[in-house]
Amino acid sequence: MRSNHYQKGLGLIELMIALVLSSLLMLGVTRMFADSVSSSSSETALAQVQDSARIAMEIIKKDVRMAGFQGNCVAPNSQLAPNSILNFQTQSVFGEEGNGTNSDFFTIVTAGELSAPDNYLNPGAGSSLVRVLDFNQSSAPGNTNVDLDRQMCFSSTDIFMVTDCRQTAIFSPEDEGADCKTDPTTITPDNNMNPLGVGGASVSLKDFVIADGCIESDVSTHDKCPVLYKVGTIANQGTRYSIDTLKDATDTNIPGPDGQPVFALFRDGVQMVDGVENLQVLYGITRGASTRYVSGCASGTVAAGTCIPGCTAAEVSTGNCNPGAITHIKISLLIASSSPVAKTTATDTFPIQNLNAANDELVIQNNNDRRLRRVFTSTIQLRNSG
Repeated sequence: MRSNHYQKGLGLIELMIALVLSSLLMLGVTRMFADSVSSSSSETALAQVQDSARIAMEIIKKDVRMAGFQGNCVAPNSQLAPNSILNFQTQSVFGEEGNGTNSDFFTIVTAGELSAPDNYLNPGAGSSLVRVLDFNQSSAPGNTNVDLDRQMCFSSTDIFMVTDCRQTAIFSPEDEGADCKTDPTTITPDNNMNPLGVGGASVSLKDFVIADGCIESDVSTHDKCPVLYKVGTIANQGTRYSIDTLKDATDTNIPGPDGQPVFALFRDGVQMVDGVENLQVLYGITRGASTRYVSGCASGTVAAGTCIPGCTAAEVSTGNCNPGAITHIKISLLIASSSPVAKTTATDTFPIQNLNAANDELVIQNNNDRRLRRVFTSTIQLRNSG
């Protein structure tokens, strides 16, 4: 009896089928991995954009809610000294419109308690609030000297505020000699200011009074003396927010990972949050019983001192528009991721707070950087207005 013998092994056809099946399986695994990486990149970019928006909004909200603050003891109807540089009742928030859908900039005016080194030659030894010891009438008619509790550096372009709770004065010092320098030993600081106001006119403080408990010769009583407040500088008149590209020491744009410029939110020229590409602001003006939102001032009006958001000069003079009745502001921020995540370039459209844009939209043509972008909008109430 003869048994059958069978050949054992892998045939060519079977091998080809196995290769095809394994290739399909690997393609599927590779596709899943690529989709996972792409999804992870998009999620990371979205998280970065949301985090940047949260930080930027919190920074802005903190300042906006302090707009118009004039210290702890100043009543809303307190008198403003003649020739004062600013009027918080009408200039707590203001800004200029960018051309078209370009970014706006806006300024928040508030008075912050000024802290300075107790010894200007040794700043690390400690600092405390600067106190006003006296308002002395100078030899020149109508002039007043503000006596401070220490020698300090200041510039004639700085803006300060003093108050006795009944009256408020906002001024710049006349003396430039006490301007801060890199080496404090090269200058002579001062503990005395001659306040100047609009157009260099004197700001008289002759009716200002010092609390009875404040005794100039008794250091232990200085904590009962009025505080010196810092408002800002002549150039900014407060805290200014703007959008610009990141630049190096040679003023050259610093590119991102994709080689494109990176924008950021700046506060008084200091970089705060990367990725903020566009800032739009609308101002809520109360007219009668209603509030309507208007754009900022025309370009150049802030420097000229004629910026009145939502009001014309004629409306203010007739009482039809109260420039101090800004009760809310609306802000929109366009935030971009730092890295490209989109698969293809595209034309993107974003809703922004801009009354001059078609349909209140910002259109970015042919987004070559393929970054992820989102718009975030918030309405903020001004606590010291309205």
